[in-house]
Amino acid sequence: MTSTKIALAGSLIAGLMLCSAGASAGTQSFDISGGAKWRATDSYTLGQQWGIGNFQSTDGVAAWAPYGNSATELNSNRMMWYCGGDGTLCPGGGDGGAGPTEVFFGYSLFIKPGASFRGAAAIIADDFFDLVINGHEVLAATLDGHQDEHNQPVPLTLDLTPYLHEGNNVLAIRAMDGYLESASACTERGDGFVSVSSNLGDFCKGNRGSEYLFISGSVTVVPEPGALSLAAAALVGLGLMRRRKI
Repeated sequence: MTSTKIALAGSLIAGLMLCSAGASAGTQSFDISGGAKWRATDSYTLGQQWGIGNFQSTDGVAAWAPYGNSATELNSNRMMWYCGGDGTLCPGGGDGGAGPTEVFFGYSLFIKPGASFRGAAAIIADDFFDLVINGHEVLAATLDGHQDEHNQPVPLTLDLTPYLHEGNNVLAIRAMDGYLESASACTERGDGFVSVSSNLGDFCKGNRGSEYLFISGSVTVVPEPGALSLAAAALVGLGLMRRRKI
């Protein structure tokens, strides 16, 4: 190989390495774990808007986290609940209250057109949650049905990839505290319990003892694969032009 060819090959390899580094640098990772980046509200109307994908970053208030409770198997930094704008409605807050019995959470992320992506999450709530992504019902569960032999919560793991798409994505969660029971049993409980509908049947909403929502996960977005091939082709063309010129 002549010195000219060696120089051209070296330039091409260096260019490809730069393109590869650029693609890696362009990779985005969205941390969707519980925290103040989620928005929260106790407004049913606003929560329903989030459920159909109508979400604004200024909606509601920043979700309060971490939320202390007796779940020793979960990372408290991933727990949240709507406890008021300043957190004073949560245990340990200003008045020692526990917040509302029903809370809606919303989170939005943007995936660039042409990019590849993948995402996963683990989620559970005390005592019920319903997860909706881009207006599609994804998963509903109760805490009572997902506990180990020590009565500790076992989060449900979920592959989010099939539910995401290019452009704007909205994750919406409805969480309630209470029991999955019949309407009549709910009435008999008293103490402020009310019967509401859920994806799993009648739910007895009330008893704000230690409610929380736990979610941990991420979404990774990789730049369009074709961009690297295009840049490589351009470098090859430049190399050939330089060779002819020499």
